Amino acid sequence: MQLQLSYRCETRSRFDPALVGNCLEALSPEAAAVILSSRDAAAASAAVGAKVTKKERWFGTRYTSEEIPPEWKSRWRSASPARGMHLPEPNRYLVEDAKLRPLDLNLVLEHPTRVVGERAGELFYKRDVQFGRPEAYVLFRQACC
Repeated sequence: MQLQLSYRCETRSRFDPALVGNCLEALSPEAAAVILSSRDAAAASAAVGAKVTKKERWFGTRYTSEEIPPEWKSRWRSASPARGMHLPEPNRYLVEDAKLRPLDLNLVLEHPTRVVGERAGELFYKRDVQFGRPEAYVLFRQACC
């Protein structure tokens, strides 16, 4: 089975259980391809017990292509997850809802407001009302004594 994914905007912007299911079904020993690459073709072929027999026509890269041994596939089918392998912990810094809140025009200022003013530097804030997008513009100026 060969799976071809299309990366269109609608598949990235929403969760598609069918697409995830298709991807999981394609992850099988029967659909596997193993690609080994090395600058030293002789050493690489000796490491896996294969002979490099072909040459790619554009760049002259030497390679070989052969079936994955059935004993490898059998071992993969019966393999169990590695100890310590797990999904990452949820990222507490990712928001659940990234929608912008309605703009309160009473809070819109004409000029930036200084929120930090110290000897080391200053920080100003001004809400963007023109494009309605969260945005930052940062200018760092560093002076040495």
